[in-house]
Amino acid sequence: MSMTQPSAMSLPAMSLHGVTRIYGARRAVDSVSLELAPGRITCLLGPSGCGKSTMLRLIGGLEPVDEGEIRTPERLLSAPGMQVPPEQRNIGIVFQDYALFPHLNALDNVAFGLGNLPRQQREARALALLEKSRLGDRARAFPHMLSGGEQQRVAIARALACGPSALLLDEPFSGLDGALKADIRRLVLSVLREQNVAVLIVTHDPEEAMLIGDQLALMTSGRIVQSGTAEECYRRPASLAAARLLGQVNTLPAVIKNEQAQTPLGTYPAAGQPEGEAWLLVRPDELVVGPDGAEAQVADVRFGGSAWEATVTVNGQPLTLRTRGFRPEPGGTVRLGLKPEDIKFVPMDASLPDPMV
Repeated sequence: MSMTQPSAMSLPAMSLHGVTRIYGARRAVDSVSLELAPGRITCLLGPSGCGKSTMLRLIGGLEPVDEGEIRTPERLLSAPGMQVPPEQRNIGIVFQDYALFPHLNALDNVAFGLGNLPRQQREARALALLEKSRLGDRARAFPHMLSGGEQQRVAIARALACGPSALLLDEPFSGLDGALKADIRRLVLSVLREQNVAVLIVTHDPEEAMLIGDQLALMTSGRIVQSGTAEECYRRPASLAAARLLGQVNTLPAVIKNEQAQTPLGTYPAAGQPEGEAWLLVRPDELVVGPDGAEAQVADVRFGGSAWEATVTVNGQPLTLRTRGFRPEPGGTVRLGLKPEDIKFVPMDASLPDPMV
């Protein structure tokens, strides 16, 4: 009986299995497993110092692994005592400083890694990438003549020029502001998706990660605490630490028994949840103000542009409430509840030290 072989398209471009990097007594990256798929963008999200940049350096071959392995479908790249050099990995890396060659113009920067091609072909490929990045008219400009956003796009075009199987970007949009940031982000993402390359983007911004990532990998204290789509991670966090990485969350103690949870907001269904103590996790904008529910005392109200944000207390528990179209009155009361689809519990022993996002 013949067996069907997996297609090349179904294989990950890059796989990490139990990867660990140790500095002295500290495990900067701790038993990380992750897959990067062709044509998909993975966002590695976590606070400063959690090990994100170290992960990029390990994948890029700039540092050795102490445990585990990094591989492509074709070969092993890193293992304890074994490391393929960066230039032989077919991986593009763009760090925060872009590292453009100051003595080369934009066209020559992009064409730099194409020395194996005739000059005319080098320039044609480099110019095509610049034009896709809306920089065709800046091809002869030197780095000091380019804005930060233009330098960034040149650096990404240079990393893509050699046709890498994976591209690693370290905080690529952190130096850009406002509407410019959103415009450049959309442009860069469209260019990346056209190239069908596996992309890993490091960021500490949860909103950015959810907007741009096909997949999230949430990292704290050197470990991946959850991975999945943005909606999966946001709506069904695996732990308190994972929930807090994606933004502000209220935590309420709950006691679960017979598939019912007793909480300061009232009794809620908890089908499939283990009995015992748990956290009920509630995003500020998931609290529903209405005629029913638990009574909350309003302590403070602030206007945040798109919503009112209030500090309230329910049965002695402080909460943050975010509401649109309704302004709670300081010193007054409101009644709060939850929609069934927004109810989420995690065991109290499932949380890690709070990440500082």
